[in-house]
Amino acid sequence: MSPDLRSVTWPNGASIAVSLMYEGGYPEHLHTVAPLLDVLEIRATFFLSPPAALKSLSNWKTIAQRGHEIGNACLHGVTLNGELPNWTLRTVEQDLYMTQNFLREMFPGQSPDSFLYEGHFADCAQGPYRELIDAEFAYSVHQDWGLRLRDMDEATRFGAVVQPGVDLENIQTPWAGIRIGEIGPGKDQVSPEVHEQYLRLLTTCSNWWIAPVSEVGRHLKAHIEK
Repeated sequence: MSPDLRSVTWPNGASIAVSLMYEGGYPEHLHTVAPLLDVLEIRATFFLSPPAALKSLSNWKTIAQRGHEIGNACLHGVTLNGELPNWTLRTVEQDLYMTQNFLREMFPGQSPDSFLYEGHFADCAQGPYRELIDAEFAYSVHQDWGLRLRDMDEATRFGAVVQPGVDLENIQTPWAGIRIGEIGPGKDQVSPEVHEQYLRLLTTCSNWWIAPVSEVGRHLKAHIEK
């Protein structure tokens, strides 16, 4: 049976939880996004692969020390449109553990509990690798499945994954994850103006609780286990 989430009580009387999720480890996430988040007193989740982290490790460590979450995106950048057509389950597993060990060593104050699937697929040459993700990570983010807690029924949708600019009042789940990639003027990028306007809008809404993925996940898990 799926848990009843209608009775979830968010901090400060909020009606919906919002997690800002930045993927890719782009330079503007370090030099533009993070300072703006700090000014607005918002904490977010940054999903990193080891190569992205190593490009500016000291800066990423500073971001983690400021209270932002560093999540695992180890498959990002080595997939083909979100697929792993030539990978075995063993290869996926080794990659997961290698990246987990890297994040734990580089960000010792954090526990990498959150995982981001790159695209719409979760299959490799031997089939689905979803069980590997659920075994290792307490919380996972998938474009179609939404935000999930480990060991919960597959039909349970704790959260929706949306793009910047969506009207959160129309979200039917108690948790919305705003997935943000590259920021810039390009066709498939989020413009800096839209991004900043959206962040400032979030800070004006008293009925939204803004927190990293793992923090919201722990709150939901505690509610379910009551």
